[in-house]
Amino acid sequence: HFHQTTQTRNNALTTTITTFNLFLNMLVYEFMIPAANVIKVTPGETIGDALEKILENHISAVVVCQDNKATGIITKTDIAKAYKQGLSLETPAANIMSEGIITVNRSLQRDKAATVFAEHKIHH
Repeated sequence: HFHQTTQTRNNALTTTITTFNLFLNMLVYEFMIPAANVIKVTPGETIGDALEKILENHISAVVVCQDNKATGIITKTDIAKAYKQGLSLETPAANIMSEGIITVNRSLQRDKAATVFAEHKIHH
């Protein structure tokens, strides 16, 4: 009975480790959101528009796009800072967006992408 319980535990541990390794070795494209589903605003839309999309979609950031090209990002923190500075919700999104978006190749391994994000303090 002891041997059978030990073997069952070993099998469960092996399965858990294998699953974890598969998770770490996933490629970015295997879990990324399709571009068509990314929530976006244009630079000319307002801070209020960005906030509305963030709240309606239960997300922490929107991508700012011009001519189908990502030009920046606006996070909840950016909006909070704008509020603290006294900016109106009618202020153009371009005024508060962060530029210089950090991206990774879609065929990069998940753990390597996580390292890039950690190095740049990205959490969105």
